[in-house]
Amino acid sequence: MSSSLIFYHALGSPPSRSCLMLLRKLNLDVEVKLVDLSAGEQNDPKFLKLNPLHQVPVLVDGDFVLTESRAILAYLLNKFQPESDLFPQDPKARAVVDQKLYYDATVVFESFAQIVRSVLYKGNKKILKEDREKLVNTLNYLDNLLSKTQWFAGNNITIADYSILGTITTLKEFGYDLAKHSNLNDWYGRCQSFPGFQENVDGSPPSRAVLQTIRVLGLEVEVKKLDLMKGENLTSEFLGINPLHQVPVLIDGKFVVAESRAIMTYLINSRRPDCDWYPMDPKVRARIDQLLYFEAINFFELVVSILLYHTPGSPPSRTALMAIRNVGADVEIVTLNLLAGEHQTPEFAKLNPLKRVPVLVDGDYVLNESRAILGYLANSRKPGSSLYPSDPKARGLVDQFLYYDAGSFFGAIGPVLGPILFRGVKEVSTENLDRLKGALAHLNSSLEGKKYFAGNQPTIADISIISNMNQVINMFGHFGNYPNIKEWYKRCSSLPGFDENAKGAKVIGELLASKAPARSALMAIRNVDADVEIINFNLLTGEHKNPEFEKLNPLKLVPVLVDGDYVLNESRAILGYLANSRKPGSSLYPSDPKARGLVDQFLYYDLASFFGALVPILIPILYKGVTEILPEDKERLKGVLSYLNSSLEGKKYFAGDHPTIADISIISDMNQVINMFGHFGNYPNLKQWYIKKRLESIMTLTLYYSPVSPPSRCVLLTLINLGIEFDIKIVNLAAGDHKTSSFGKLNPQRTVPVVIDDGFVMSESRAIITYLVDTKSPDSSLYPTDPKIRYAVNHKLFYDATVFSTRLAEAMYPIMRGQETVISQEAKDNVLSTLDVLDNFLDGNEWISGTDEASIADLSILAAFSTLYHVGQDISSYPNLSTWYERCSNLPGFAENEKGAKMFAQIPRCCVPTLVDHEFILWESKAILIYLAEKYAKNSHALYPKCVKTRAVIHQRLFHDSSDFYVRILDIANLAFSSSSTTTVATVTAQHWENLKKSLLILENFLEGYEYFAGNCMTIADFAYLASISTLVHFGFNLSPYTNVNNWYRRMRDVSGFQECEQGAREFGAIVKGKLTNLFESI
Repeated sequence: MSSSLIFYHALGSPPSRSCLMLLRKLNLDVEVKLVDLSAGEQNDPKFLKLNPLHQVPVLVDGDFVLTESRAILAYLLNKFQPESDLFPQDPKARAVVDQKLYYDATVVFESFAQIVRSVLYKGNKKILKEDREKLVNTLNYLDNLLSKTQWFAGNNITIADYSILGTITTLKEFGYDLAKHSNLNDWYGRCQSFPGFQENVDGSPPSRAVLQTIRVLGLEVEVKKLDLMKGENLTSEFLGINPLHQVPVLIDGKFVVAESRAIMTYLINSRRPDCDWYPMDPKVRARIDQLLYFEAINFFELVVSILLYHTPGSPPSRTALMAIRNVGADVEIVTLNLLAGEHQTPEFAKLNPLKRVPVLVDGDYVLNESRAILGYLANSRKPGSSLYPSDPKARGLVDQFLYYDAGSFFGAIGPVLGPILFRGVKEVSTENLDRLKGALAHLNSSLEGKKYFAGNQPTIADISIISNMNQVINMFGHFGNYPNIKEWYKRCSSLPGFDENAKGAKVIGELLASKAPARSALMAIRNVDADVEIINFNLLTGEHKNPEFEKLNPLKLVPVLVDGDYVLNESRAILGYLANSRKPGSSLYPSDPKARGLVDQFLYYDLASFFGALVPILIPILYKGVTEILPEDKERLKGVLSYLNSSLEGKKYFAGDHPTIADISIISDMNQVINMFGHFGNYPNLKQWYIKKRLESIMTLTLYYSPVSPPSRCVLLTLINLGIEFDIKIVNLAAGDHKTSSFGKLNPQRTVPVVIDDGFVMSESRAIITYLVDTKSPDSSLYPTDPKIRYAVNHKLFYDATVFSTRLAEAMYPIMRGQETVISQEAKDNVLSTLDVLDNFLDGNEWISGTDEASIADLSILAAFSTLYHVGQDISSYPNLSTWYERCSNLPGFAENEKGAKMFAQIPRCCVPTLVDHEFILWESKAILIYLAEKYAKNSHALYPKCVKTRAVIHQRLFHDSSDFYVRILDIANLAFSSSSTTTVATVTAQHWENLKKSLLILENFLEGYEYFAGNCMTIADFAYLASISTLVHFGFNLSPYTNVNNWYRRMRDVSGFQECEQGAREFGAIVKGKLTNLFESI
């Protein structure tokens, strides 16, 4: 006698295995029919009659057919064990289970399925970073759920655990390390006691793949099942077969092979020996595959992120980065400012005690020295490739040019470039020039008859030489009499990373074009308001040596000023002329002999002493890899700075109480001091002078700002409170302004705020606000200089940065970015705990840091706190914070901050709906629908009938809406909120339309012969579909071709709340249609 229950099952389907485990748990008599998805049996007409969605699982109970795994789980319990704790009767407890079921359907399973589709079906060679992050975030969330309970819906096993287990098992079998999530890993261990668990594991990909291969080949094979729970894979007998104690293992006579892919290729090659791309001996081929695939078995190691510490102006750094581009590795770049000493930090010294770039971090492996990095990347990421051939002779040629580049070529460039750049030398010594010419001549002859240096394929030797060759371009602009190099350089331009390398090399070129004397002259022009045409010269390309320029200045030096037929060189003479001719008698260059004499004194001191003290320090740091300044050079510079500092005693400027051309001249060199040391140390007068000069518009300050960004508003508040004039540039985050290449140049992190102060770019809000006070108003009470008080302010700033704002971001930003649909309880608790701390900070204090007046810590926290307040956080339980917030309303800029906080609160978010029923909180719309119906509707209410079969149909429809129909709509809506504000209808693909059409045809079938989606009575399933379909209608979609759906939609107009639903759909539709014009007409 056959069973009344028939279960259509696929070994590889996590949802299908979840149901099978519950069937085993309930000990039901069931006939299991395997569906071979790889053979397309799910598309057979007979199966499609059971499930038009052509998906497993399918449960047949007599004449009742049910699909969707979670609906099946609920049906089995409602019918066969209605009192079971696996699906509790209490509405609140059941709602929590429903919540987790829907989370599994829409997030857990989907985050894994997206990865599988991307790699296995779309041909991606590695997991996309965003897909991996989404999965990890999901697993972290599951891990957090289990931090307080043993099971997902509480302290009892429920069908939520069965549902999620199907996905987690597959995840683990694909190689994901669950140990990273300790609570989840412990839960998985507990689940191994479930009846049917072993059957669930047996359906794992490796064993399944081998069994399917055997079936396809039609082979006779004896299958021996191992009970892994009982440790049968750890017996001495099995370990003698496979020391790795893993399944599957194939024994063919006396030949044993493990690892699923190796087994498959062995079976194919031994039974179908017509493949010519493997060695002929099948056993040899199998062993080769076993070695090749063993490391690849971990599906989740397809993404390996490399960290590169890099400086664009450094040829070795650019070499390493270009190599990464050529091997196609993912990389995270950390850009270091060497002049600011970022390579001197203890953290960086741990990576490279030499404190040099580049440094490559690959997992726990750290490597410095660019050419060693090249070899490692080629060997580890593209072993045996032409980039670094394995043949000893071919590799020897590559090594030969690598070492020539490191020693001879790079060694010939430094003595030419350094003196020109930093010592003011305009002529290259014959000896140094001949040495460089010799290196170029050798490289040129080495290319004779070859396309690249080591043969006719590019290698890492070419990548290494390119970085230094770009320096030659900077110096000379061409390759002169080196035609082979010229052609090689053109060929290399097609290599990955070439443009990036060349761009980085321009840093040095720009430095050449911005010599201090030229900058001084230009600043003087700005200060006398003269009209000017600027002609930029590249000294290294010899533009200053052409006959026309030599007529203007026989010394061939810049700057040169041409005023009609009057020509003047030497920057300080130009300063005097401009002041005398354009602003005669002004304080810039006073006519009084004594006053003028003071100005001249500092002009000459700047030329002879100050600039002369800088050169010996800058050259070794930039070009010789020196990281420590010689004591004698340091002392010389200190002496100069001490003299300049004392010269300012009792004066605002060097020659008196008004700025003069002496200040303009000196400030060009003083900028170099700031670049090297970042501060003025023990020179307070210099510090005050420097600030005054900056505030007089000799340099300008620009703020890149988004009003919805709390860090941006923090900087805005500081600027306003300091009374600083600034230019503001609004960055529209929603339109993707921060993702443009131009913004990326300012801040590679692509975050706001960004402040530019005379070319100095800053990007972290708290670093910016401390900088602003230190440089613009060092005596401000916003950031007192008293060490103890400053500590208190810094302490609160760091608390804001590392705790308050961080926890606020962790709670809200995943919602804003669409990565999550709800704020986890843990995230909420974390935010509330920070409010307790902030309230305690204010106990007995008016301001956060205990200061008498507001500090920058108050401004920083205000920006974040106002955001929290305007998204609806009740602050009445925090009396000190409430009073402080009211007190802040008197601060300058408070109204501007409030405006931005309110804008943030109005951004559409996905954390709704959330239902609060007294102390019970529930999210996820379908779980809320069920809870409301069960708790507040009458027992006989048709919205959610007690009839087991009807309820199962409702569940099926709810899951279909969540995981299929609404997803199709959302796929289209997301296009309107993509990274580009110029998204057009062309981005809506035919595939979008086909997916939506299929879902609508399924809805048509659901309604065939019925007035509503679960029968002839309205249920909560209709409410769920109504929300989705009304959205589609207000996108501009025409329902008329779908008669059943269209008629149902008209019937639903009489339902209470229909107009309210329509209003929301209409507003959302208007946004989408505004960005995706004529959406459905084009399709």
